[in-house]
Amino acid sequence: MKLTELISELEFHTYQGMIRCTYDEKVSLNKIADALRALPGVTVTTQSGSNKQNHTAVFKIKLISLKPPMEAFEQVKKTALTKIPAIKRFEIGVKTIEKK
Repeated sequence: MKLTELISELEFHTYQGMIRCTYDEKVSLNKIADALRALPGVTVTTQSGSNKQNHTAVFKIKLISLKPPMEAFEQVKKTALTKIPAIKRFEIGVKTIEKK
């Protein structure tokens, strides 16, 4: 079997959902958004709201993955919490996840 045949058999899915992050007060919200955009699988990050007093922000993110939706978002959460030290808390809006 050729590599091109294997690649064409892979079925990537695009998902969209809302997340809420609590972040370190020393880091700007723009830096958090940029760091989220740099995570593997994340294709689009749009800020939907923020509370600067509580250092909390809500983002709509789109991601691409071979995994089922909840597993894909859990992977993004795990990666964000380990790779972005400024993120203190990461919540997934489970009811907002949809396949695109």
